[in-house]
Amino acid sequence: MPAAKPCLGYPSRSAAAFALQKTGLTARQVGERIGVSAACAAALINSAAKTRDRQYGCTRAIAFNRDTLRLLRTSAVRRGVSVGDLARRIIEIVAKQDLVDAVLDDRAAQ
Repeated sequence: MPAAKPCLGYPSRSAAAFALQKTGLTARQVGERIGVSAACAAALINSAAKTRDRQYGCTRAIAFNRDTLRLLRTSAVRRGVSVGDLARRIIEIVAKQDLVDAVLDDRAAQ
């Protein structure tokens, strides 16, 4: 495996691509910033995400409706995180603080 190439102050192009994508840039925009094609930028972002998932023990993917993710975008950008990271944080907080019933208010059997 080749050595990591520092990029834009990050230790690697993957790290730079992932960080830029988290700010809301598209793969094409990320590619323009780091000097690679959109396809290469997408691959770098994917690689960084998989590495992060392995580091933090992420083992399951959850599919969200595109419209739902779009609704979270403004809040994610305001917090400087990706929409996926924001969704993950919301779910973790709801679960850890036992807020499911308060959030859903669906009168589920107790």
